[in-house]
Amino acid sequence: MRLAYTNAAFTHRDVPMPDVPVLLSDDMAIIEGPQQWLFYVALERGRTRSPATWRSYGEALHDWLQTCQANGWAWDEIEEGHLRAYRNQMLYHPSSVTGQPYSRRTINGRLRRLAMFYGWAFRHGLIVQLPFEYESVRTSVSPDADLLAHLRTGEVPAALDLTVREYRTVPSALSVEDLRRVRAHLTARDALIADWAVSVAPIAAAERQFGQQPWRANVQCGVPAAHSRVGECASQKGFPRTRRSGDQKIVLGRHPAGLSQVHDDRSIESSGRGEVDVLHGRLLAELRRSETER
Repeated sequence: MRLAYTNAAFTHRDVPMPDVPVLLSDDMAIIEGPQQWLFYVALERGRTRSPATWRSYGEALHDWLQTCQANGWAWDEIEEGHLRAYRNQMLYHPSSVTGQPYSRRTINGRLRRLAMFYGWAFRHGLIVQLPFEYESVRTSVSPDADLLAHLRTGEVPAALDLTVREYRTVPSALSVEDLRRVRAHLTARDALIADWAVSVAPIAAAERQFGQQPWRANVQCGVPAAHSRVGECASQKGFPRTRRSGDQKIVLGRHPAGLSQVHDDRSIESSGRGEVDVLHGRLLAELRRSETER
């Protein structure tokens, strides 16, 4: 069994349609039922107009049909147990192609595409019954969702009962060296935008955690005094310097990771949002200069 793609010579209603997936048997014959669905996805369905989407649908169906062929299953006589076995194979065993484990997102994506295929096949009389069911699920509602409470219908969404629970992954941050390499390839304007973004992010995170104006908290070596340890001081390498202002200490942090060539790695002698204000002003000036040069 093979998965091929059309070229510009393939037309649909006199319109060239390259990159449409084509499923071929070992005898190089088109596999009729599944291919009709792929033609529907690529040529007729309005919500799937991207060749990348066609490819993902074709790859998912091709992988499933290969599994059916290897196990002696007929694709149009499938029961829910067959789909469960297919899901568990991906869930507990690595890919035979890459040797890497499947992500839960990939597994659910393939199962949902198969559900779409079999739903279409059932509506067109190609199968007798659906090999899966849907179940009602309740999702947690965040406090911010109260702003849209007037749009709630009270209906409980349905989910494919074959899918597995997905967990949000925390994105990994770039290392200092990676950030420096990225910045080295930026224009002066884009580098200034990046500097401002990197500077604002820690302050915004601190605001969310500690409330308004966290930089005016009583700190020692850049951490709240309640969490500082004996022996820690502002002169330690890597910690921001502090100066006294009345009864409070104000952090005078260097530019994050020493990335900025604009500031020559020098601290901006300002309190609170001074560093961000300076970056913001320079950013606006750079943007105005770019607009003037156009």
